[in-house]
This record gives sequence, C-alpha cells and structure tokens, in this order.
Amino acid sequence: MVPNVSYSTIQLAPHVVLALRPSRDGARATKSAIAADKVAAYLETHYSVRTPEPITLRIGVANERVVSALRQHRASSCAFVTAYNPCGAAIADADNLARHESLLLDLKKHGCAFYEGAGGHPDNGWPEEKSCLCFGLSFDVACDLGAKWGQDAIVWCDVDGVPQLVLLR
Repeated sequence: MVPNVSYSTIQLAPHVVLALRPSRDGARATKSAIAADKVAAYLETHYSVRTPEPITLRIGVANERVVSALRQHRASSCAFVTAYNPCGAAIADADNLARHESLLLDLKKHGCAFYEGAGGHPDNGWPEEKSCLCFGLSFDVACDLGAKWGQDAIVWCDVDGVPQLVLLR
C-alpha cells in the first residue's frame, strides 16, 4: 500500500481540484500534468454504480442517490476509484481485470463499504472501466489508492452529493 501522505489541493475549475503530495524539494505545482482534452473527457464521463437503486455520477451535478447512499453507510464522503488503464493508456483486458481484482482486495483491507460500477464516456468510444464507489475512506487514502493504481484522477463526493474531479498529477 502507498504510504498515507497529507494532500493539499488547488481549485483549478469549478468541481476540479488538483491534489498535491508534499514534495521533497518544497516546490509546489500550480497546474496539472494531464492534457486539457483528457480532463475534458473525464468531466464528460458517466460514473455508473451498481447499487440497489443504480447511481450515475456526473462531475458537478448534485446527486440525491449519492447523499442517500452516504447516509445509509454512515459516511461523510465517498470516492469513485479504478485500477484500469493507468494514466489513461489502454492495456490488455486481462491485465485490467487482474488490476481490478487487486483493487477489490485493497478496499477489503481498508474495511470500507463499496459498490462496483464502471466509468465510461458517452460518446468517445473509450471502453468502460470497472471501478468502485467506496464509502468512508479519507481523502488522502482515496488519493493514495488512485496514485497506487497509476490513475490520472479519482472522483470525490462529500455530504453535498456533488462529484468533484480530483486530478492526481
């Protein structure tokens, strides 16, 4: 597991933040290393969750089902995390499935409740990526998991039920 570090954030746009790890040299990033077109695709992606009442997260769009699920799990936050296609680069299906199974093991080690789902863009043809909506993880642990699995970003919601895109690099 990636050691837990304390992240700071910079608001880059409405509902988009850059999560920053402390650097050894004290330098502080002020922008993301992720290309603008990739960020735009993440903002348009539908993050679907298989729950008794299915949930689809959209960045910046309040979602009452998320609020209800947070209450049900007595959590103040949730994170949508994947292990698929590190840094947005396509890898073999078998490798993605193995990574997803390992992510499930990580979540079980953290003892958090989660639902499986998938993230997918409605129009660009990129294949859906198996993912999990995890309840009760701290912001730092959620970012650590995304970083461990080489992700550009995670989706974060707190009690207001408005998903935020959290860029990790």
